[in-house]
Amino acid sequence: MFFAVALVAAQLVVADPAPAFAKGQAIGPLGAGEANAVVPGVVVRRSRKKKKDDTPSFNDVTVNVDKPTSEPNRGERGVFVRAVTSQPGVICRLKVRYRNDAEDSPDNTTADLGGVCAFHFDVPDKGSIVGDAQLIVTAFDLSGNVRGEGKRTINIRD
Repeated sequence: MFFAVALVAAQLVVADPAPAFAKGQAIGPLGAGEANAVVPGVVVRRSRKKKKDDTPSFNDVTVNVDKPTSEPNRGERGVFVRAVTSQPGVICRLKVRYRNDAEDSPDNTTADLGGVCAFHFDVPDKGSIVGDAQLIVTAFDLSGNVRGEGKRTINIRD
């Protein structure tokens, strides 16, 4: 019995004492999604299926910007803009982009229980802004992720 144990131990010692990774040799097959392991004979694989991210995606909230009751004049103060979102409680940001590429953003508002966001803004008293302007309302969740956007073109009168 002692002879059999000694023979097995001798075969283990006689086998190559340096592991393959110590010699810089590749361990395990290299294929798509596989990486060599540090431990000989062990292959680590990445999951081939990407897990669904729970982060809300862009455009899962619809935003409709209502047409103003009248076209605003340059220099007009307190122009009312109403937007309706498909989800109450989102943060709404209004950006007014004028013909001369100037922008204005009044304070953000939170959509009420009906999903309504209401804004007031002042039109600058400059001749260069007369013409088409774009109202852009963007909806954000409380984490700051963009959830949706709506646009409406209006005409700024002289």
